[in-house]
Amino acid sequence: MGSEMEPNDEIVSRQNELFDQLANIPPVEVSGVVSHAGVTGGMIGRQRLWTVRFSLAAWRIAGGEIRSNALAVTRSATEGELRALQASVAALAVVRIRARVAADQKSGEWCALLEEVFGPDEGDLALKGFAEQLNTPVRYQDSFFGIMTLDRRVGWYSVECSWNGCPAKLMVPTDDAGSPAEGLLTARRLWDDQAHWDQRVKDCALLRLLPLKNECWSDAHEGPLSASEFRGRMRLESVTAHPDGLFDFWFNDGDLFSGHAICTSGDLTNGPATVDICG
Repeated sequence: MGSEMEPNDEIVSRQNELFDQLANIPPVEVSGVVSHAGVTGGMIGRQRLWTVRFSLAAWRIAGGEIRSNALAVTRSATEGELRALQASVAALAVVRIRARVAADQKSGEWCALLEEVFGPDEGDLALKGFAEQLNTPVRYQDSFFGIMTLDRRVGWYSVECSWNGCPAKLMVPTDDAGSPAEGLLTARRLWDDQAHWDQRVKDCALLRLLPLKNECWSDAHEGPLSASEFRGRMRLESVTAHPDGLFDFWFNDGDLFSGHAICTSGDLTNGPATVDICG
């Protein structure tokens, strides 16, 4: 009886299937607008090469019509090649590449196996116009929080505001229709009772992390911290309000854990439930 495949092995296997499919497609020249995320790279499982990825938000095969459904461009690369691509392929630039392009047989999404980057394509005025549109800020007016701005890289709206008398940033992911309305319902519930939620969130972090701090993270000169000292060093930086009542509170740790962020997560029904040290 065979063993079940590990999640990382499954991802690598799926990636190899896609590469095999694209390898049989003749290469073509493509011009397109690089998405806000730019070039990213990751290494999965036991891979020795990086997987490079970037997306063309609008693109065309040489001589063809512009397509506005994203083209996911990928290839394997050394770390040096990854860094070179990150330096040469800028977010929102119009670039010209050679790649093997096809619709993924499983997902139906358009994908490309990168062969070569030729550089900027300054002559495609239509694509340059599309890039200018993408660079225009998208704003959302909320009656309570005011004007929020979309971060296209992650699909979240954000606004600087006040939480329990202190400055903080509110971040709200968009739904499938691109609206933050559902997440804003969560945010309003939190803001309508700020003192209550502030105490619950900090109490949760205190319960989970104060013993860890005093047992494992105390400096020799520092000694054990009291609950009030621990709480006083946490400083809220942002709140992420998700649809369905989910939330994350992100704190600067005040050097409690060598500069790592503290994230307390939960939902409106059950309250804060998990605490992580991040970064």
